[in-house]
Amino acid sequence: MAKLAEKGKISCIFLADTYGGHEVYTGSMAPVLRGGTQAGFLDPYIVASAMTTVTESVGIAVTGSTTYVPPNQNARQFAALDHLSNGRIGWNIVTSFSKSAAQAFGHKDTVSHDERYDMAEEYMDLMYNLWNGSWSDDAKVWDTKNNVAYDPEKTKKFKFDGKYFDFEGRFQSHPSPQRTPFLFQAGTSKKGMEFAARHAEGIYTGGIRPEGTVDGIKEIRKQAAAIGRDPSTIKAFIGISPILGRTLEEAQEKYRMAEEAADAHAGLAQFCGYSGMDLSKYPFDEPFNMDKVEEGGNQIVLISPVFCSQDTDRKSTAYYHQGIARGG
Repeated sequence: MAKLAEKGKISCIFLADTYGGHEVYTGSMAPVLRGGTQAGFLDPYIVASAMTTVTESVGIAVTGSTTYVPPNQNARQFAALDHLSNGRIGWNIVTSFSKSAAQAFGHKDTVSHDERYDMAEEYMDLMYNLWNGSWSDDAKVWDTKNNVAYDPEKTKKFKFDGKYFDFEGRFQSHPSPQRTPFLFQAGTSKKGMEFAARHAEGIYTGGIRPEGTVDGIKEIRKQAAAIGRDPSTIKAFIGISPILGRTLEEAQEKYRMAEEAADAHAGLAQFCGYSGMDLSKYPFDEPFNMDKVEEGGNQIVLISPVFCSQDTDRKSTAYYHQGIARGG
């Protein structure tokens, strides 16, 4: 995929990740396992390192959590990837909302939404210190005559005492080409937008409601300008799902195959994982209209009726929803 993307002049490959499978729908992971939806993931850090060896220009962005991955470990992994890629690595910053992810890291439940972003702010402070505050650009000497590899006077030990994270020492990796990787973020809540305004260079958004997408990006850039950032440096990446073919007929055939293979229950399992709402409680082939639903750790506000149906004639699945998910 990396070689094909580079051949096609794609700017960046974005590797999403999840630490625990969705098991809100039916209270089980069976629907996502059967449908192959966000299950069976390989570690993107390791996959990205292999991708760097067969490419020269395409960027590679990796997802990593500020709630569960230790900052020093994360900073070193990104520094290593940045060295291996010669400055082509990006980080998709997530705070991890699901209970299954919390349990995968030995916690009984998730941290509340706002506290996850408080943790993320402190996490970023430490990450910037690790990447940028411990080594001078000219610390690497390689002076064989005087037997000096790295100049001790040009590295600095520092101490970080935070509410959530602590560190004492020098960063163990010498400066990478970018030092700080390109930063992606996708939060659309109030806290998420504040975080994006301070840190993000790329904003990923699904773009289900174009007018909401425009307003959200404007708000993030407005907040960025208010704290002294150039708002034009924050780029928006709107999600689309193109189906490509050498001819129109080939593309349409691929689309038909995708429709035929669509799994309604896997799609519902993913939606329920995001919203915290178990739709298996409702009849599968009947519409429901709820003004507001609050369940689990997240909240979803339904702006219009949601209708899930299986078209048995075409063996395809369609979902119609328009809403704003708050909480992640």
